[in-house]
Amino acid sequence: DFIKLGPDEFLWCIADASGKGVSAALLMANLQASLRAWASVESDLVKVIERLNEIVVSNTNGERFITLFLGLYNEKSKVLRYVNAGHNPPILINNKEIKFLKEGTTVIGAFDKLPSIRMGSEILAPGSLIFNYTDGLVESANEDVFISDEELVDHLIRNSNSSVDDLNEAILRNIQLNNNARMNSDDITILSIRIL
Repeated sequence: DFIKLGPDEFLWCIADASGKGVSAALLMANLQASLRAWASVESDLVKVIERLNEIVVSNTNGERFITLFLGLYNEKSKVLRYVNAGHNPPILINNKEIKFLKEGTTVIGAFDKLPSIRMGSEILAPGSLIFNYTDGLVESANEDVFISDEELVDHLIRNSNSSVDDLNEAILRNIQLNNNARMNSDDITILSIRIL
């Protein structure tokens, strides 16, 4: 999801629910609605994550979990604040440096109270790229396809000057072609954000 919070700020989330089918889809729809409701009244990402955890635990009795990444960017200050709750870390290319956005906590929904939550922060230069994805892009167990962080970064660097739409398509296509894989055993979500 991508939510404009005001003239200078936007928030985005990429998430993946455990399990498949209707129950996982309903859990994710509930998470999205809860995120939109809480993001409209709370700017502290730690508090938002704590509240989302309570909602998922309450809805699933701890039997399901969700991995998610929550990012909040201020276009005026150029500051990105984020919390990664057990999700594949997005890849940040900032001034030609590569960083995996890992700061945060564990998955939500597994524990009544989350262990310590650390919020990450980065100052982003113009042209920075944030590549968000779900594990379906790098893991297709039924076809024995497992993409390493290094391989994914290599695909990303080779296509980093493309528009975000072209970059997303090229990375998926390259992974499929290089591994002779259909990659249809899991959902694949890709969200690339370029800072102007």
